[in-house]
Amino acid sequence: MSFTPERIARARALVLRVLRGELTPDSHRMEFEEDLVNNAVCVMEGSEPEWLLRELRDRRYPIAGRSNVASGLDVHQREIWHELRAEDPSLSELIRYDGQKE
Repeated sequence: MSFTPERIARARALVLRVLRGELTPDSHRMEFEEDLVNNAVCVMEGSEPEWLLRELRDRRYPIAGRSNVASGLDVHQREIWHELRAEDPSLSELIRYDGQKE
């Protein structure tokens, strides 16, 4: 799927805000419940997966932010979630935005 440069830029900006912990499911519930975050993650995974995976592995971001982004992944979700659990064993299972466990 092809995305416009503007859509990619907006998605990247939103993903970065989640990674930094500026947007959380508690502080910005609508962005998570309305799938704005999930859609941004999907845009980045589809258009710039190398960038997204690099950022998700960057420990300068809080693990909570990286976990929130990882929850929206499609293709790379299990791989990244496994890495996050290795980093923080208290992340025992994936909890999606809607509260369901995987």
